[in-house]
Amino acid sequence: MSLRGGKRRGTLVRPHEIATLLLVARNERQFTKNKLTKTGETNEFFKEEKF
Repeated sequence: MSLRGGKRRGTLVRPHEIATLLLVARNERQFTKNKLTKTGETNEFFKEEKF
């Protein structure tokens, strides 16, 4: 991959879109965590993944 291509692609992404993507990712992570704890799974997975 060329750096120039990455830069060009980066200018197309607006800051609020990045924020939305980060927010969605965090919410999904939290949802998965809650689902696992509700089903009685241990938090070992999250310790290893370093969420």
